[in-house]
Amino acid sequence: MKLKYIVFITSILVAIAAVFGIMQRFTYTNITGEAGFKDNLRVAQLGEALVDTSIERMKEELSDSPYILKVKFTGVTEYLYRVSQHKVQVVEVYKGSELQAGDEIYITNGQGHYVPEMKSIELSFVNEMEKDKEYLVFLENKIDTLASQTDNVYMMPDFIITTIFAYQDRECVVSTTHYDDSTYVDYKDVKNNEFFVDTEEGMKKIIDFKHSLLEQYP
Repeated sequence: MKLKYIVFITSILVAIAAVFGIMQRFTYTNITGEAGFKDNLRVAQLGEALVDTSIERMKEELSDSPYILKVKFTGVTEYLYRVSQHKVQVVEVYKGSELQAGDEIYITNGQGHYVPEMKSIELSFVNEMEKDKEYLVFLENKIDTLASQTDNVYMMPDFIITTIFAYQDRECVVSTTHYDDSTYVDYKDVKNNEFFVDTEEGMKKIIDFKHSLLEQYP
């Protein structure tokens, strides 16, 4: 009798969970397909305390990346669950023997995702690429994925800052309108930026570091 009671209660709980899941499925709105969806979201700026640490680590480790490429962004971004990936065309291979100019691959750093409960988009302090613009990218390895129709996906190394650097400079402003005590700001206020940094001094350091990389990989 006790076993039947446990099974009955378990069945009720499973049914409740299933109904809740279905309700959530129908009430959740995927806004990533809407034009300009990021303008209604928040984005984090990199705090001053992490700027120097991030740059020093990249100086020491970026050159060890298995793949160093100049790429052109095709304009195709896939927003998957808690991650996005971007389709690029290889323009020049500085490192990585299995790739060559003209190849099309997807790149991801496990970020670039929309967080509905926070009304934010997590971009690891670097804005998304612009169509037909060229970028210096550092990649770690090719990954297996079941979430996409392509198997040509490469992961960026695990740095605080996304390892994508534009060959053409973009306007970079610092927003001082934060949410509470966080470094989150309205994306629309910084949407033309290449980087998201919380101070003018920190922004200059990141841009100067990028320029030093572009001199190494012109």
